[in-house]
Amino acid sequence: MLNEQDRAFLERRRAAVRVLPAAGLVCILAWLGLWTYLLLTQPLLTNPLYFVAHAATVPQDALAPLAALAPLAVSGLFLAVLAFLLIALGMLLEQRRLVRLLDTLGAPAPERESSKE
Repeated sequence: MLNEQDRAFLERRRAAVRVLPAAGLVCILAWLGLWTYLLLTQPLLTNPLYFVAHAATVPQDALAPLAALAPLAVSGLFLAVLAFLLIALGMLLEQRRLVRLLDTLGAPAPERESSKE
């Protein structure tokens, strides 16, 4: 029922389904580690409450733009990266389900072909 190209494609998908969720988890852990690192080392850029509490240490000419934009921009960037990672991981999990479904549906196919001959 499946030709060689289709079988090769399914094998590539099976390999990706086995490996990529672990890679996605590593990416999410790296994201979490970077976010924690930035919170601890650069709180002026990542924590608006810390920024307000320590506004006296920031030069006056940089205070207004930094107060409004820096924490929001960094937080927005990190949330966008997290959303991308979660969507990619969700797509991989859905692909795993579909490959399993194809395996279930395609398992008896070689027997049917051999019984027709």
